Amino acid sequence: MRRKLEEVHYDLGGVHGLKENSKLYTRLLETLQRLPEDVYSFAVEKILFVKSASQAIPVSQLKSLNMEYVVVLAANASHFTIAHEIAHAVLKHRAFWDAEAQQEDEADKLAESWGFKRAA
Repeated sequence: MRRKLEEVHYDLGGVHGLKENSKLYTRLLETLQRLPEDVYSFAVEKILFVKSASQAIPVSQLKSLNMEYVVVLAANASHFTIAHEIAHAVLKHRAFWDAEAQQEDEADKLAESWGFKRAA
């Protein structure tokens, strides 16, 4: 089922440090909109999306949200990059900042299986 962007916005419930009218926020909503239903549900229920910035997020705040993963997005993150990072969470990869080549390949392939293409 293809949701309207307004529905995705409602399901997501907000993004830390990301303005709702920004290009990145729109790309995030569009990416979530295109995911398979089970992945969509996982992403909106289990992942906190954060825009990369110089800020601190208290661990207590993360715990109170019952999120299992935090995906940090750069302002210029593409649809593919957002899907790739969601794939890391779906695959239950740990230590994203030090991911092995195998984990990167797995995340790439899963994002591609959802219909996202890496920019040339």
